[in-house]
Amino acid sequence: MYTGAVVLLAVSLSIAVIAVPRQESEFPILSLLTYWSEAESQHNLETLDFGASKELVDGSNINTRGNVIQARAGRKIHLKCQYTAHHSSHRQLQWHYLPCGSGHNQTSCKVVRSALTTDTEWQLVQNQNHLGELVLESPTKADSGLYKCTTIRHDRTFKVVRMFQLEIIDGTVYRPEIVEGPWNVSVPCCGEQKVSLQCRVRSSIHPNVVWFRKFSSVPKSNEENAITYRDAVWKMLPSNQIYLGNQLYLSKLSFDRPATEDTGYYACLAINYKGWTMQGAELTVYLPLSFTPLSNSSRNEDWGRFRFSGLFLIPACLALVPASAWLCYLYHKLRNKHTTPFIS
Repeated sequence: MYTGAVVLLAVSLSIAVIAVPRQESEFPILSLLTYWSEAESQHNLETLDFGASKELVDGSNINTRGNVIQARAGRKIHLKCQYTAHHSSHRQLQWHYLPCGSGHNQTSCKVVRSALTTDTEWQLVQNQNHLGELVLESPTKADSGLYKCTTIRHDRTFKVVRMFQLEIIDGTVYRPEIVEGPWNVSVPCCGEQKVSLQCRVRSSIHPNVVWFRKFSSVPKSNEENAITYRDAVWKMLPSNQIYLGNQLYLSKLSFDRPATEDTGYYACLAINYKGWTMQGAELTVYLPLSFTPLSNSSRNEDWGRFRFSGLFLIPACLALVPASAWLCYLYHKLRNKHTTPFIS
């Protein structure tokens, strides 16, 4: 009786294990965010859904050129300046603000940030309770923009310690949507044409759009940018991304002179903190009918024929020496004959 119960329990557990559906692993978004970089310089992306008590704390991997922070409207935000106790006791800290983003006529903060100069006029943030920390109690879309924490040196000049790009999200946020492209492309190789794969993304907040190439195994070069997903290896590729307005973003993957080695499957991946979407296309680079590449074997054969033909030149070169000497002898003999004076 006891043995039968044990067997029945074991069979039940086996059936339960078999009946549990196998869940497919999610695409590793966090590792993508780690690798993500913008065109002009490296920026660490911070997509934070701020709660009532969540703070942006200091981090050693923060880039002072700017961090993208996405937060909901009405939630308290803490921006902390990265400084040491020595600096805080001897130098004064100030916060400055430059409006841009969705709350300011869709002026792209990326464009504003790329055009920053020493003459750019920033607004001084007032009512700072703690100079090392800027607290936005109930931010709105009008608070979107660039924020920088600066120190005032002894010579009254400013030094930027840390800079943030703040995007205040008002309303419901959905995952990004690829509304156009990429499409399958077939082009001839060995030409001067430039080929681009592109995808158009709609997102209510700033998304990250990255491109991948699919491999059956890990490529030898840049293995740190390779991610395994669905029994395949995806390698991240450099690309550019621009804001078109109206919540539309365009990303392009360009090939200056496509070769047959570029043939493969490429995917466009759009990410924000709500989720991600991916769509791919095939790039085919073919050899035109009029193109007859010279293979290594044919090159070796041509070189062999040239070396064999060169053997016949050796006797000709050796014959030039006595022939040249004989011609010189005849020339001098004739010359002496004409220059000898006549004696009667």
